[in-house]
Amino acid sequence: MEKPDLPKYFFGDIDYDVLDFEISIHQVLQRVFSIGAVKNIETIQKYYGLDLIKSELLNVRYLDDQTLNFCSFLYQMPKDQFRCYKLKQLNPNYTLF
Repeated sequence: MEKPDLPKYFFGDIDYDVLDFEISIHQVLQRVFSIGAVKNIETIQKYYGLDLIKSELLNVRYLDDQTLNFCSFLYQMPKDQFRCYKLKQLNPNYTLF
């Protein structure tokens, strides 16, 4: 399958040409939803499919609060179902960086 057409700067710290979109799905979703535009989200939905995105987003380790709220609203999934939300509740000082 051909890679989705996403801006390479989303993955500035990764060699985009060797990025495996199947193996790195969490990283791809995290970046597209955090810094992408609606058209990028639509592109990634066409590539992965809605069901896969929803199930994988629930297991992403980190989403900032704004992105988490957006994903929760967009896909009509309660925030407390997201792994990143549970991690934040267990450790309020938890951040990726």
